[in-house]
This record gives sequence, structure tokens and C-alpha cells, in this order.
Amino acid sequence: MFHEPATVDPALIAWDEAHKGTVTTTELATIVTALDTVGDFHQPVLIMIGEHDLGFHVGSDPSAVVAAERPLLGSRAPSVEAIVIAGGGHVPHGAPGADKCYARAQDWIADVVK
Repeated sequence: MFHEPATVDPALIAWDEAHKGTVTTTELATIVTALDTVGDFHQPVLIMIGEHDLGFHVGSDPSAVVAAERPLLGSRAPSVEAIVIAGGGHVPHGAPGADKCYARAQDWIADVVK
């Protein structure tokens, strides 16, 4: 669910397995409620998502990610941009190419966040 099997490093899976935690049904219910709540963001938003994220899958087109997520951020977010990490799952940090996406995020921070 959290990693794309075709691209994930087996060492990352091993680390996850060694450090995983649990979640309660109450925590899950809270997450579902939070996901259904429109936010009131009033700062620029950058969304980083894995191409194969099963929980929030909208494809590999950043504009599709923005179109799906923008309504949930409220009307005051001055800008919303997305970076899709190719080959990434729900936790795309270990996907090949994630370092390039983080470099893009750093550029976004330098350009957008004032």
C-alpha cells in the first residue's frame, strides 16, 4: 500500500518493517473525517505525491493532482502546485528520482515562500 513494489528498494521495506507502528480504529476515523473537511489554507501549497499512491491516486499529471486537491484547501490558498514522484507510492521518499523532486521542492520554497 505504501510503496510501489516495482521500484522500492528492499532495504527500505526492511527498515519499515522493523520500525512500523499500529493505528487504532479511532485514529482511522479521525483521518477519514479530516480528509472530508475543507481546509482554510492561506499560504501557497505544494503537494508531493507518488505516481502510484493507492490512497490518493489521481495519476501522474500534476495538474490532475491540483484539480483534485484544490477544492479541499479552501478558497484562500494563493497558489497550489503539485510534484508527482515517478514510481513512488503513498510514501514516495524512497522512490527512484525522489531526490530530484526534493530539489524541485527546495526551488519552489525559494521562489514561492516569502
